[in-house]
Parts: sequence; C-alpha cells; structure tokens
Amino acid sequence: MENGFFYTTKELLTNPGNSIRRFIEGDRTKHFKPIGYLVATSILYVFIKHLFHFDELLELQNKDKVVSETYLSLLNWATEHQNYSNLFEIIFLATFTTILYRKKSIIFLNILYYSPI
Repeated sequence: MENGFFYTTKELLTNPGNSIRRFIEGDRTKHFKPIGYLVATSILYVFIKHLFHFDELLELQNKDKVVSETYLSLLNWATEHQNYSNLFEIIFLATFTTILYRKKSIIFLNILYYSPI
C-alpha cells in the first residue's frame, strides 16, 4: 500500500488536500495515474452497483413515498444518463472550487482535470 491504486485511494480519503497539492506540484511517483484511476473506480462502481442492485432499492423507496413527478423524472434521467450526470457534476464542482480558491493561483482547467481523481 505504499504506491498505486490503494495508496491513492487511502490518501484521497484520509488527506485529500495535501495529496492533491503534492500531485499538482509534481510528486507523482506513488500515485496512480488519474485516467487509470478514473477507469478503475468506475469499473469498481459499476460492479458494486450491479452486485447489490441499488436500482431495486430505489424503486422500493419510491413505492412507499409520494414523490413529485419532476423529481422522479430528473432522477430517472440521471440514472439512465450517468455519464452526462458525472460530467455536469465535475464541471459544477470545478467551477465552485475555482470560486472558493480564487486567491490561489490555480487554473480552472487544472481543477477540471483533477476533479475525477
């Protein structure tokens, strides 16, 4: 666990700020490559989602409660078009991260690039 996928995951969960700062500054020897990490975590997510059938839990939850049609249609669209949902989320988070850290000299495209990590 001194480098690679598990090291990157541990660092992002326990010490995200310092880990990302070190990565941006060039200390990338121990970290997993960002695109590879995105692909690996996406595959892991799809596997876990398929294994535990979260969609069925969502359907059971909706049967018990009265939920507005707008919310359900938005939720269904986000579930069916997960790639677009993730893209919107990354852009949204990168925009507001740029606003929050505007005094730092971090470029929006760098934040956009490192958001999926």
